[in-house]
Amino acid sequence: MPSPDKTLELTLHATSKELYDTNSEFKDFQKFTRGPIGRDRKGFDFPNGSTVTAKFNYPNGQLDLNNISFVNVMDDTRVENYRLPSFTIATFLRGTDPKNITDKEAYEQVQRIFKQLEDKGWEYNFYVNAPRITPENAVKYALAGGDASYLDFRYPLTFEAFNQITSYIHRWYLRHGTDTFLEIEMWRNVEENGNTTILFAYKFHDELQEIYRHVAPENYDTAILSFTKEYTNPPFISRLSSESKVVAKDIPLDKTLTSYTFPLVKKQTGFDTAKQINTDPYKLTYDEFLEKEEAGEDLTPYLEEQPKPKITSQARGRCQAGQPCPKSGYWFTLAKADSQAYFKQGDIMPDYPNNHWGEVIWQFDGEKG
Repeated sequence: MPSPDKTLELTLHATSKELYDTNSEFKDFQKFTRGPIGRDRKGFDFPNGSTVTAKFNYPNGQLDLNNISFVNVMDDTRVENYRLPSFTIATFLRGTDPKNITDKEAYEQVQRIFKQLEDKGWEYNFYVNAPRITPENAVKYALAGGDASYLDFRYPLTFEAFNQITSYIHRWYLRHGTDTFLEIEMWRNVEENGNTTILFAYKFHDELQEIYRHVAPENYDTAILSFTKEYTNPPFISRLSSESKVVAKDIPLDKTLTSYTFPLVKKQTGFDTAKQINTDPYKLTYDEFLEKEEAGEDLTPYLEEQPKPKITSQARGRCQAGQPCPKSGYWFTLAKADSQAYFKQGDIMPDYPNNHWGEVIWQFDGEKG
């Protein structure tokens, strides 16, 4: 079945209905998988050899994507007019031979992709549990047989390095400001006949979904506060694991890395993640940690001393749902559109269960609307 000669329009925070209505010409390629408790998988599937192009729209920007293989979104039918917070878009890199792409063609296409991202203002996104290494050492680590999940597009791979990294998956993390985040995965498959196919998957998501990456699923309803706790308290066991593997290959850590501000976290807790100081979680390796933990040993003495950032979890002008209003005036919450309302001191602040944002936090907006 031939694909329509039209560009697929994909927009972060559109509803699933808007997604399908905007792309009605692609109705024959729609997919739907019913999930548990209203979590349904939707999107589009295209046949092998697809040349469908797409424009992905996000706050303050747009990207052009070629050779779309599939689009996945997770809809939540429990929430009225649910705004899709994440998109997975898989594309294929293609050479002059549709069934085989040469190493040189693949390398050049990857460089063009990152050039477009850089020109559009995308930046490197340091993931807090990743090892703290320089962009150059991230390449060295991958070339030494380590994980290729910490590559930094600001330090482009040479053609030789691009072909020498043995890891099946290359992965890059990026962000656009602090409202849109992107994880890119490159899967390279060499078939028995020697032909190479490369799948390039873009995983776009918003700020709240990025915060979810730092907390356990059972804490999603209190994601902001749980994130603050995870971000500021030891032990960062995942980072201890990744950094121990780096040090084992005689690659130094870079303890000058800083983070960036999460507006949602700062607005609801008063804590600015950009001011977090980089410190080691423990004075031992991950293997030593596991050994002592399994033996039931108290690990507190092995914790690195690290200053605690000031967190104003009860920031002035903030009130959780279900609590009495601390001050008469107008209040709003990010958990509900057009939520501004007047409350008197002592009124119980409303809650909106199963909303898109998670925990309902009301913000003071002044005594006059």
